[in-house]
Amino acid sequence: MQESYGAMTVKCLPSQNKSSTKIRTDMNAKEFYDTVKAMREAQKEWFKTKNRVAIVRSKVLEKKIDQEIERVEALMNPQPNENQLKLFDNEQQTEER
Repeated sequence: MQESYGAMTVKCLPSQNKSSTKIRTDMNAKEFYDTVKAMREAQKEWFKTKNRVAIVRSKVLEKKIDQEIERVEALMNPQPNENQLKLFDNEQQTEER
């Protein structure tokens, strides 16, 4: 499913769970800016008109921004892989003995 909002297109991918839709996010800075701008416009339209289309559009864009923030935070703060071998732990244990 694709929805267009001005110059921006939101791509929704079906997920395993029928009640949720996963939105693909891998934006560059310009796409992030455009999405935030469109989100704010939809939010302002909602507060002004209480139009159902505006709130749905706003929530779709908010979810996209939230997912992009999570993606970038994961890149900036990678979690250690527990399955990866720890090269230096054995050396530290040897030195302690």
